[in-house]
Amino acid sequence: MKNQYDVVIIGTGIAGLYTSANISNKYNILLITKDKYIKSNSYLAQGGIAASSKNDEDIKSHIKDSLKAGNNKNNIKNLNILIKYAEENINNLITYGVDFDKDSEGNLLRTLEGGHSKPRILHYKDYTGKEITSKLFSYIKLKKNIYLKENTTVINCKKIKNFFEIEIIENNKIKLIYSKVLVISTGGIGQVFKYTTNSCVSTGDGIVFAKNMGAKIKDISLIQFHPTAFINKKSNKNNQCLLLSEALRGEGAILLNKNKQIFMEKYTQLKELAPRDIVSRSILKEVEKQNSNDIFLSIKHKEKLYIKKRFPYIYKKLLENGYDISKEDIPIFPCQHYLMGGIEVDENSKTNIENLYAVGEVSNTGVHGTNRLASNSLLEAIVFSKRAAIDITKILEKNIIEDISIIKDLKILNNTDKINSINNTDMDEIKKEINNLIQESMFVNINIKKAIEALKTSKILLKKIDINISTLTKEYIETKSIVSIALMILEEVVNNNDK
Repeated sequence: MKNQYDVVIIGTGIAGLYTSANISNKYNILLITKDKYIKSNSYLAQGGIAASSKNDEDIKSHIKDSLKAGNNKNNIKNLNILIKYAEENINNLITYGVDFDKDSEGNLLRTLEGGHSKPRILHYKDYTGKEITSKLFSYIKLKKNIYLKENTTVINCKKIKNFFEIEIIENNKIKLIYSKVLVISTGGIGQVFKYTTNSCVSTGDGIVFAKNMGAKIKDISLIQFHPTAFINKKSNKNNQCLLLSEALRGEGAILLNKNKQIFMEKYTQLKELAPRDIVSRSILKEVEKQNSNDIFLSIKHKEKLYIKKRFPYIYKKLLENGYDISKEDIPIFPCQHYLMGGIEVDENSKTNIENLYAVGEVSNTGVHGTNRLASNSLLEAIVFSKRAAIDITKILEKNIIEDISIIKDLKILNNTDKINSINNTDMDEIKKEINNLIQESMFVNINIKKAIEALKTSKILLKKIDINISTLTKEYIETKSIVSIALMILEEVVNNNDK
């Protein structure tokens, strides 16, 4: 069994795939994902990727918009890098076969989204993430130096001398693999919340692994809520959180209150195109004013043919759920969407742990400040994962990392004894309790009193998870991650309040 690699990458979203694609072909790379590769937030991304040209004015306006959205708390050095290298990486994606929408003359189409002062969002219909992820995956499948393990749960990561030991569950067996370099690209933390737009695999595992190894975690409580998540009132599935892309409002969709009246102009001159935090808080103010949670998004004033062509995914998904977006106003509400904080990294995605990198949403480059500008996330994923790949290649080429085989106690663990059934009901109940605690204390506006109480309860739940648990399963790892992340968030919030 092969259990030694030059690089192990945990996570197969755009950041993980793009990192693997840009590391030299000389080195063996293993990609690990606990589900199918398509189960990622990247794959679900609808709107697009913010990308300015190398024109100085374009770069300056993009930086200005990002700073305004991020409340001027952005890491300016990394923000400049993000936007300076946008065009270069977009061109790379095109060489991989990514088919961004174009006009009749073959020019790239750019749309407008909230917080942007000009159209700069490249897109492929309304499933840009799927397009990019699929083309990247097709590209890396052709590379003989890249291996993939799907349906493989990482249990733990350790630093041993100059190497990483990664413990996994594969085919109901616990195994060990080793790497010279470890890249964490496990995405967001959405499953900590009761309502989220995130994929079901977004349980924050990577952040927990990194912290346990001694990596610095920064701004874990900086959480973005998307203003327009679909709420299915017809089927009473009120926890269903299909994202309704920012691009809808960029193309003219409007927000309505329970009386079907526009209201955003009361709260901001930017109306529907204000940054996400402003739109979310404005919706909650309107909810309080009208004493009703009924808020709607409407684009029915646009031609049906245009809606079906520009937003085929959203049109189809809503139709499946009993709504025709070309004829009806769609019920929406803010919902957890994105983590601005995470594993602290430098301009090359390096952590404070030697040869440990973090890329994508799991990382904290600081480019977003306290609120991410729409469609800067996919841009961050490609720009900083490319920089990580370049840095990793340089490290491996210097050959300063000894061969893994020198580790005298190198083990190949192949143990079936520890994989037993686990009481998933207990895990589900703990997750539900955490979901409710975080939803009540951290939804859009922080409720510090509830956060303090939630912190106490979370500590109890973390201990409860390990009581009578003699097995390691995916459900156990995810539940422990969810509670651990909740604890990190609440501790940061409470500590910041005490300052």
